Amino acid sequence: MNKKLQRDCVPLTRSQIGLYMDWSENPSSTKYNVPTLCRLPQGTDKARFIDAVKTVVSHHPAIFAVCRTVQGVPSMVYRNQEIVFEEKTADTIEAGTKDLCRPFDLENGPLFRFIYLSTKEGDAFFFDIHHIVMDGASHNIFIPQIATVYGGAECSDEEPTFFDIAFDEAGKDDPEKMQRFRDMLATKLDGLECDSRPISDVVAGDGEDKMGAVLLSADENGFTDAVDSYIKAHKLTENALFQAAFGYTLAKFNGAKESVYTTAFHGRTKSAASAVGMFVRTLPMHCTFDENSAPAELIKTMSDFFYEMKQNDCVPFAEIAANYGISTDVTFVYHSDLFKPIPFGGSAIEIEHLSDMDPIADIEFLVMKKTTPSSSRQNTESPATPKPSCRVSPGHTSAF
Repeated sequence: MNKKLQRDCVPLTRSQIGLYMDWSENPSSTKYNVPTLCRLPQGTDKARFIDAVKTVVSHHPAIFAVCRTVQGVPSMVYRNQEIVFEEKTADTIEAGTKDLCRPFDLENGPLFRFIYLSTKEGDAFFFDIHHIVMDGASHNIFIPQIATVYGGAECSDEEPTFFDIAFDEAGKDDPEKMQRFRDMLATKLDGLECDSRPISDVVAGDGEDKMGAVLLSADENGFTDAVDSYIKAHKLTENALFQAAFGYTLAKFNGAKESVYTTAFHGRTKSAASAVGMFVRTLPMHCTFDENSAPAELIKTMSDFFYEMKQNDCVPFAEIAANYGISTDVTFVYHSDLFKPIPFGGSAIEIEHLSDMDPIADIEFLVMKKTTPSSSRQNTESPATPKPSCRVSPGHTSAF
């Protein structure tokens, strides 16, 4: 147990509450699972690796949390649980990871699942931790720590812990700041048609009506270099470029000159740099454009809108959704180096996100970068993994 854990029951954060309410309505869903596969280098010592994982997990109390309503308040409760590690063998990694993504019981736990997989292709570490206690940035803390502990280093306790951060958030609402943000939202969103879900041109089965979209494969035909050159020449960011491309395409698909959708950002402060938890914040985005303007102008406008929302964000997204009719049915997320290879004993752990979970949105468009182990160049695919393809279920898009 983390020795610095000062409190073991705190209200859920604004980032967590929506996930808990969604689970309460859909307890069999896997939409907020984050199944992850780490391909391990040849010669990895299984017992030593498993011990390293258990050591790191023990220093991050959020992983042991369950979510319950305590005295009428949806809360995160620390529950001391055994770290169960399953060992499995299979002919291939693909066969060994089949059907491993299963629902979690948020109220009783555990909210983690760890498996050491031995195959003819090599060994791998599979883990699935519910998004309500681990976001994407937490992966970039968790996996490198496993590698360093495996190499003989010690693992430090979180300070502050995610429980501390959640407790502080619960007592820091600033009514004046929140009202300023509400006033700003009114100037930007009042009067807009905020439902930008495209009308489906196919009839889905089982009463579903979900749309397909295109998977981005960013390293084909020099695409990555072209993006790098463009954003440097115009002093823009990759996030803004892809936000603009998504918003523009969504609008044109609907025959409109504007679109409204949701996006997300990491939501972390400097004090949370070493904490494993759920910090992601959801934001509304509005894309409007003039066909005669240069693309860089639209990208700059989208960048300004995003950063203004991000810097002032202080009210629950549920309130914004209720006031303006915005939902997460159409969402765009940009990830930078989320699953980059981790140095490990002179080689590297290659990380893959396994998109086996239920759809989160009618249209979910995710843009990622991956760094190959043999190069510092940024790519969207690793030579150790199959080339990605569009997955429609019957219309959900997962662009991992």
